Amino acid sequence: RMSDKSGDLMEYTRRRHRMLGEYTHEDVSGQFSVFGKISISIIYFAYWIFLMFPNWFLPIGRPGIALGGGMTMVVFRYVLQITGHGPFFDA
Repeated sequence: RMSDKSGDLMEYTRRRHRMLGEYTHEDVSGQFSVFGKISISIIYFAYWIFLMFPNWFLPIGRPGIALGGGMTMVVFRYVLQITGHGPFFDA
């Protein structure tokens, strides 16, 4: 169990930092076309509805819906990149 008293939390943070390297988040939202912004928003909203009511649509549960949403977003971001509606996506 990690706690602040033992210093394990600091070690975890150092280990995590070493794994991430020099990763920095870059905001690329301005590089999407209007179609890209609207379509991504619709997909996010649809998966939010699926997660709020998981048994109304497919009986795969919340983990399955979350995994499907993540995979959908990766594939759709690639499609947006190929069609010129989204920025470079390094997945």
